[in-house]
Amino acid sequence: AVIGFFALVTRFEPSVLRASAMAAIACTAGGLGRPASRVRILALAATVVLLVDPLLVRSLSFLLSVGASTAIIVLARPLAERVPGPRWFGDLVGVTVAAQVGVAPVLLPVFGGVPVASLPANVLAVPAAGPLMVWGLTGGMAAGVLGLPFDGWLHLPTSWLVGWVAVVARWGAGLPLGRLEAGHVAALAMIAGTSLLLARRTPRWAVPAGTVAAVLVLLLPGLGPVHDIAGADAGSGAEVWRAGGAVVVLLDDPWVPGVLEQLRDARVTRIDVLVVHRGGRLVAGSVLELRSRVPVRLVLAPEDHRVRGASTPPVGPIGVGGLVVDVTDTAPSLVAGVRSAGDGRAP
Repeated sequence: AVIGFFALVTRFEPSVLRASAMAAIACTAGGLGRPASRVRILALAATVVLLVDPLLVRSLSFLLSVGASTAIIVLARPLAERVPGPRWFGDLVGVTVAAQVGVAPVLLPVFGGVPVASLPANVLAVPAAGPLMVWGLTGGMAAGVLGLPFDGWLHLPTSWLVGWVAVVARWGAGLPLGRLEAGHVAALAMIAGTSLLLARRTPRWAVPAGTVAAVLVLLLPGLGPVHDIAGADAGSGAEVWRAGGAVVVLLDDPWVPGVLEQLRDARVTRIDVLVVHRGGRLVAGSVLELRSRVPVRLVLAPEDHRVRGASTPPVGPIGVGGLVVDVTDTAPSLVAGVRSAGDGRAP
């Protein structure tokens, strides 16, 4: 009953269904006096959930949840034992690294890579995630019963923990570390296999050498040169321009997740000028969501816009570092193009 109530409160998300099924099977096995291994419990849980809803096999969150859980069960403890320092730090790093290994087979074909920043970000965010879930459920039920003003007091820890996770997420998103692609992951797998083989002969040097090699591979995606971009558009409704260290983005009916992915691929961590062709409510919401994820210095919008914090520019050229934004009209939509500062041609 408790597990079912937990699943109900968390809205039966695919990852919650996996966790609830594992908990139910573990409790049943223990109650019957037939405790099973964690691998067996996970296998049974995934099988039961997929028999109930076969369409979950196409759910990204379900695949990520099963992959991360499998890797944590198999790899977390061996990794933690090889991390120097306090036991709690080794456990934290072991779980984080194992989870990233488990989700890599899903992230690589779907998103094309694994963000390197997810490793330090998860190490910092995971300690707050457990208390946040436990106190959020407990305090939430009590706050719903007691009402004002006790609900605000009860949720002070919740707001602090959520704020910490949000700060870590923004910090991690701004790190210019790039992402691991198939070649990097293959190199890390080779390093891990070689380290295991060498550990039998030279255990004193195998782990340090393998760690150094793995760190170098992790740093490779962020060490490449940052190239200029001339109007790159990945079908997200955004054009990205970069020259002379300045970044200008043109938005036209944007799909925000696609824009964020496009910016990550281009290793853009901040936008100097965001040009919005239309100023309606939908675009205003997209701009607000985008600004919550990426720092934006200036937003230009047409007359009578609804975009918070935006301004309407005068007609004419606007210099932005190594780029020039040519504004030709501001009503009813903002008509603008971008060109290099050294290019005298019309955009």
